[in-house]
Amino acid sequence: MELSIQERLKDLRVERGLTLEQLAEQTAMMFICKRLRLNYGKLSREDKAASKRLAGKSDLLKNPIPQRGRK
Repeated sequence: MELSIQERLKDLRVERGLTLEQLAEQTAMMFICKRLRLNYGKLSREDKAASKRLAGKSDLLKNPIPQRGRK
């Protein structure tokens, strides 16, 4: 039996010992880094914290990424 996406995500989250809040924060950070064109894996802890503060003061998490070809 194949797992649903939700079940697979939960299994992966639990395997890594993450709470839903931690997963949400990491997901938001990945989104912020994509918007800022930063490599999340290469950021220091201080850089990640600064990026998070910057995103909180801007519209980075409020505005969706514009899709190509759509207006």
